[in-house]
Amino acid sequence: MRGVSSLVFLLYATFFHPPSTFGLSDPLDEHLDALCLGNFEVGITGLTSLLSSDDPGVPAVVSSGAWHSLGNVFAIQGDLLTAAELHGKGKAAEGKTLPPLAVRYQKGEWCNEIGDIFWISSFAKYNIFQLTGGDGGMWGRGE
Repeated sequence: MRGVSSLVFLLYATFFHPPSTFGLSDPLDEHLDALCLGNFEVGITGLTSLLSSDDPGVPAVVSSGAWHSLGNVFAIQGDLLTAAELHGKGKAAEGKTLPPLAVRYQKGEWCNEIGDIFWISSFAKYNIFQLTGGDGGMWGRGE
């Protein structure tokens, strides 16, 4: 069944992506560029700063994109449970926003030849989110 959920995500991303995913703000794009350069530390710091900002003017789509992008990095680094939790935060911030790094890859936009890794990591964190219900579910953290 996991293939079906990935197919649904792919079809949604291809045909029904909300316009909000293509109007991301410059600050988010700057952090996505850092991630595409492989500079995860700078990208993570920038996205975390954006999310901890007290600015009420940060659009939900930007917050959602930041959560999703952090989730991509955690998935790539092998922490799939945290990636799934961050995916859930992205969905909670704005439910129709797709992971911006995956959208970049889908649209053929520049991402330093690692866009496919972000694309795949989006499916990985999404599938773990689905399997665990977004809370660690059957695997848990053992904390």
